[in-house]
Amino acid sequence: MTSVLIVDDSQTARMDLRDALLSAGFKPTACQSAAAGRRLILTRPFSLFVFDLTLGDGTGLDLIREVRTVPRTAGAPVIVISASTEIAKRLRCLQVGASDYIAKPYSPAYVVRRAFELTHPGDAHVRRPTAPARVLIVDDSATYSGALAAELRIDGHDVIVVGSGAEAHDLLAAQSVDCIVLDVFLPDTNGVQLCRELRGAASSRDTPVLMLTGRKESVIREEAFRAGVNEFAVKSTELAALRVRVRVLIGRSDTPSQRARPPLDSAPDDTPSTRPRTLPPQSLIDLVVAASGLSSLVARSAIERACQHAGVDTRVLTPADIERALPHIQRVLSFFLAPEDAKARADAIEKLGRR
Repeated sequence: MTSVLIVDDSQTARMDLRDALLSAGFKPTACQSAAAGRRLILTRPFSLFVFDLTLGDGTGLDLIREVRTVPRTAGAPVIVISASTEIAKRLRCLQVGASDYIAKPYSPAYVVRRAFELTHPGDAHVRRPTAPARVLIVDDSATYSGALAAELRIDGHDVIVVGSGAEAHDLLAAQSVDCIVLDVFLPDTNGVQLCRELRGAASSRDTPVLMLTGRKESVIREEAFRAGVNEFAVKSTELAALRVRVRVLIGRSDTPSQRARPPLDSAPDDTPSTRPRTLPPQSLIDLVVAASGLSSLVARSAIERACQHAGVDTRVLTPADIERALPHIQRVLSFFLAPEDAKARADAIEKLGRR
């Protein structure tokens, strides 16, 4: 079980993060001060750290430096959570040694997703592209980009806003994103040229791009597509529609290995000739794990943790136990999957409880 140290002086944030990580199969320890965090770093082994940037008696930067100087933890991933949306602060944390920077307000599901990606770097199945993601908005209109960012955060996305092509390059050199929303008019370049440059960089070569324009009919549409833009949308006040467009774009960015996942009803054939009347306990937990659609590295520990929260022993799992544990299992699935996917997977697991 992956051990995590959370340091945040907000009790609400500490408990939300602790509960989310615990439900997802991590082993979290939470404390409220830099001093307490420093003592734990020096005395206990942790595989992942989650630090608030601003603490009452210090900063997350101080703790990052502490982690990087202790041989046992020098290579461990560190997630910084901050109320600041300033690009300079984000880049500073990454330069000092943070593995990731997530701005408030954040979704605990997104923190869990990044925790798994950072602690299971070789597992391509951990990332679920329709779950909360990181989106970069490049637009020099603070009013419009702020409103769009707020709309995208409804889906739990970590949203970064920059106002120029230069800032976009600086950010992408330090941190990858899952989708880019790009205005066609920028103070130091134009969106088409910036897209060409992004397609030439390894960090953004395959990142989906949605370009916005204030014109209903744009003569640069074909030029934008040739530059590598994936979608082209009218810049309007219909922000909910843009949120859906972003969600679709992120969903399209899955890898071949992710597209090869088993279908939702991935349990064995349900015909009378092949369905056993009584499933052995171990076979039943295996079916639940398979039906969850999660990574092989993640699924069993996450499902077993959810069952423990429901007071269910997976060693002697019964169909009735599945029904009792289902709300807890669905909550865990919501950390990794989009709401509709989590519901579909939970429905598939519920069917196992009716056998």
